[in-house]
Amino acid sequence: MRRGQRIADALLGALLVGVAVAAALASTAGAGPWRLVAALATGAPGVDALVAAARGTRSLVSRVGPLP
Repeated sequence: MRRGQRIADALLGALLVGVAVAAALASTAGAGPWRLVAALATGAPGVDALVAAARGTRSLVSRVGPLP
């Protein structure tokens, strides 16, 4: 994996983890457990991207490919 792709994966992972933390903390109290589900759904690919960048492997987010 090239260095530029590792940096991009790390930045995207940090962004996704940040959005997940913000979603978990800043959502309204009436959202119930759905805010945690949304945080997990956003945070899991972010953590995977950070781990993949550290290991030098491809992340799940980078394997999605071009969408139609």
